Amino acid sequence: MPMFQAMSERANARFNRERIHEVDAAHLGFDAARNVVAGGVTLAALATKLDIAITEAEKQHLETWPPALQEALRAALLSALNRTPRLPVTISWAPGYDYELQIWEARSAGTSRAAMTILLRSRYPDA
Repeated sequence: MPMFQAMSERANARFNRERIHEVDAAHLGFDAARNVVAGGVTLAALATKLDIAITEAEKQHLETWPPALQEALRAALLSALNRTPRLPVTISWAPGYDYELQIWEARSAGTSRAAMTILLRSRYPDA
């Protein structure tokens, strides 16, 4: 679907190994000074702050995601950001019946650096 394909491409540009160091963990609700995570950062708000969701339709669709999946995605991204070195993340989307989140993490091996892959599934938007 064009909307999710475009957002996936933007997310991958932000979280790849060359640019993940530019992402401010505060966007995900992380307070480094106190080493705490604040709740309530929605997927739409996060995607907007990181220039991943840029249209109103994209933002509105992200708001429909179940809160538990939004928190799980945020936790996975925070985990990637709070490592040294930061863990690159690849995000993809596929059509599905319901909302779904799958996360894979490959460990470093020899000359291959660790990485995380996140697959999001959802129905096509109604509009």
